[in-house]
Amino acid sequence: MRLARLLPLLLSLWFAARAADPFVGKWRLNIDKSDFGNEPIAKSGRTTYKSQGDGYMYESETDFGKGNTMRLSAPQRFDGTAYPGVLGGQDIVFVSKRIDVASYKVLIAAKRSSKVTQVFQYRVSSDNKTLTFSWWKLGEDKPFLQLVYDKA
Repeated sequence: MRLARLLPLLLSLWFAARAADPFVGKWRLNIDKSDFGNEPIAKSGRTTYKSQGDGYMYESETDFGKGNTMRLSAPQRFDGTAYPGVLGGQDIVFVSKRIDVASYKVLIAAKRSSKVTQVFQYRVSSDNKTLTFSWWKLGEDKPFLQLVYDKA
């Protein structure tokens, strides 16, 4: 009897927690707040997070003009699984690691060596209105690319 009363409460709490996830939704690139370093400045961009199991499906598209578009699409799971992928035409493996509820990082390694060479870090602001993507090359003291997105 007690379980029958408790179950609806637990389910509603679970759904509320999923709905409050700061990453889930659509984001638009804020070119003025982004730092492209030595890379070409983008014309536009968007990112979308969809809840999927214990993580997300992440999709991103950044248009640099003249037919040069960077697309990323990958599952973000925080279970320690290494997933295969392609980045810059190279075969890679990547592992996503949760930092806290509003941030995570993706460790990227060359498929052949399994040595981490790059790190993507994603962070949502405390007001849930800004998403920052930082792309680090291992050994560098600052990200070589930092994209800032506003909640769409």
